[in-house]
Amino acid sequence: MINGDKFVILVRIDFNENFYLMETAMLKTWFALLFAFVMVITTGYAADNDYPISPAGICTDHETQNLDEIGDIIRTIPAPQPQGLNTLVGSCWVEDTLIVFENVDPYTELSKFYKIDPADGTVLDEVVLPFDGWVMGASFADDGIWVVKWHPQNVIYKIGLDGSLISQFTPSTEDYSCRMVAYDDGNLWVGANRNGNDTKLYEMATDGTILEEYNTNSSVGWYMDGDIAAEAGVDSNIIVCDNLGGAVKRLHVSGGIVSVIDQFTSPVSFPDYAEGLTHDGADIWHNSAYGAEGVIWVIDDGIGAPPPPPEMIVELTYVSGSPVPAGGGTLYYSIWGENQGLVPLDYDIWIDKTYESTDTTTLIIREITNYQPGWQINRPDAWFPVPSNWPGGNYEFRIYSGWHPEYDVWHTDAFSWSKSGSVDLDYDFEANLPLNASDPFEDIGMNRVNHSVPSKFEVISAYPNPFNPMTTISFTLPNASLVKLEVFDINGRAIKGAHTGAPLQLVNGWRDAGVHEVVFDGSELASGIYLYRLEASGSGATPTTEFIASGKMVLLK
Repeated sequence: MINGDKFVILVRIDFNENFYLMETAMLKTWFALLFAFVMVITTGYAADNDYPISPAGICTDHETQNLDEIGDIIRTIPAPQPQGLNTLVGSCWVEDTLIVFENVDPYTELSKFYKIDPADGTVLDEVVLPFDGWVMGASFADDGIWVVKWHPQNVIYKIGLDGSLISQFTPSTEDYSCRMVAYDDGNLWVGANRNGNDTKLYEMATDGTILEEYNTNSSVGWYMDGDIAAEAGVDSNIIVCDNLGGAVKRLHVSGGIVSVIDQFTSPVSFPDYAEGLTHDGADIWHNSAYGAEGVIWVIDDGIGAPPPPPEMIVELTYVSGSPVPAGGGTLYYSIWGENQGLVPLDYDIWIDKTYESTDTTTLIIREITNYQPGWQINRPDAWFPVPSNWPGGNYEFRIYSGWHPEYDVWHTDAFSWSKSGSVDLDYDFEANLPLNASDPFEDIGMNRVNHSVPSKFEVISAYPNPFNPMTTISFTLPNASLVKLEVFDINGRAIKGAHTGAPLQLVNGWRDAGVHEVVFDGSELASGIYLYRLEASGSGATPTTEFIASGKMVLLK
């Protein structure tokens, strides 16, 4: 079409296997000239995508595409120079050594990989592969390198650092050709292509079993190489080289959808194209196919420190019962928690038992949704029946907020206790959990706390009053204070915990300045008049009492 004095041709390019099977210098030369002409006079966009098409990884812009320092070139080292029609392909990081693979032309010859000193690019060793054909992506795992052969057959191999064959499997991805592989926590992430903008990402077991399959047409145009950036956190740690657009992208995998979190344009210049990519735990290492610029780039991945965990604070405090007699007994403890953040939270809260620092069993767990800022958990009278058949020895109870069973821990606290009797490290706790244990999370008391700083000490109210069976006592603290809140009957006798037999203390510890609410549960009490007494002391080595207040509550059943 004509637009002023500019002549613009809209072009769509579909990549397939034949694109990569041009084996003669003449074909490659004519193809490069064709694309050079197209790049001069055309602007192309992939249908249904937000990123421009750049054939064979051609980079049209060396500027980073996102904020922060992502894509900034930190330094370069010399790259091996492939001979003839050979090409540098996938790379991976093995301890302190950079591994870069080279495909040897023709594919009936054995290809190889280089061991490279990352300090200055010195080639330390060349290792011949134990199979013929052309490879692409590579990833190191424990005792060997996973590498994908894409031509003439699609096979995923695991090889030793000496080039020996450890294992292999043929991926069951039908007509999608696997190119990228990244090892992560026992499984493989494999990127596969059928045509340009027709791609899939697979999570596979190391025997080739497909665990998950994701359509990535809208996020990755053509997989080349990739790796895991462990610092990015779970579900957001896959970095890939996308040959369709010449981009390096960090992917987020969640809920069956793969999306792009960050991306930047590869520094590789036409007629070379982007190929290998690996991550050393801090930065990205990136190489081109022909080594035209003679370097391997070290690039800022743009990943900063992980965000702090949500502020769902939990505390677990020992009350009494330890050491538990050999014949069994009851362990008493208290639980306190608060959402001290600014947004509602969905999370798990759970308590684990650890025996002799070796055996861990989850005893109690609850999933909580929409837990509002300022809501508190307050269970001063929690208890656990320790069975008589549990072995003697040292135990720990530990509370967590976060996500179970991944053990994505936001906050944790613990106390230790012991049981008399003989130690048995082979005891099966899972099969011998008590059936009569209470659930302290059954009613977590979603009590909102106002975090604005008041100007004085004050007990605001007990509401509702009269009540049945629970009421909420509210009080304000102008500064952080040591607070004790107790309940008495009309004759001034302290109310005792139903299970501990000790005076019931709704609060006994430090609390920050602000407005606080505490639930009093009278389920185990008779109807009548009850009194609460709050005492607040200031800071210092020997805090002095600054405030005392009391009030009346009426329990009507």
